[in-house]
Amino acid sequence: AAVAVALGAGAGCGKKKRQARTGDAAPVELVSVAALGDAGVAKPGEAEEREPNDGADVATPLPPGTAAHGRIEPDTDVDYYRIDVAQAGALSVQLAAVTGVDLTLDLEDAAGTPLARSDRGAAGVSEGVPNLGVTPGRYTAIVRKKASPAKKPVRPRKGAPPPPEPPPGSAPLY
Repeated sequence: AAVAVALGAGAGCGKKKRQARTGDAAPVELVSVAALGDAGVAKPGEAEEREPNDGADVATPLPPGTAAHGRIEPDTDVDYYRIDVAQAGALSVQLAAVTGVDLTLDLEDAAGTPLARSDRGAAGVSEGVPNLGVTPGRYTAIVRKKASPAKKPVRPRKGAPPPPEPPPGSAPLY
């Protein structure tokens, strides 16, 4: 099934806003996140995913402050987006909710080390990492459809008739 995905990232963009610090906490630069349009419909100035983008080496570029749209097709598809951060700050990546589809969002550094994961709920729930502290470098956002849980086999009720015998000459299934 085709699934439209809208993904936006922001890092080190927008106006700098400073707050008074206490103690030895590091300053954090506040980030504005790109406004996302309707999932699957790119607006002027927004990017479409480039296939293939099923690995970090072929990830679709997603500059901070922009949005991209993609599809998870087939259900086992995984989409990678490359985010190049020019200055230290806070990275915010948001994945728009898609009706009837449960998505997950993972963020990794350039070495492929997992940094954050968003899997907040069922189908139709937006995912995101709102405030990840980053240094200059390359980061990867990974979008995938969450696998459906395996269904348990149905057990016959007590007193139910036994399952039918296989036809003569057929091999047993065990």
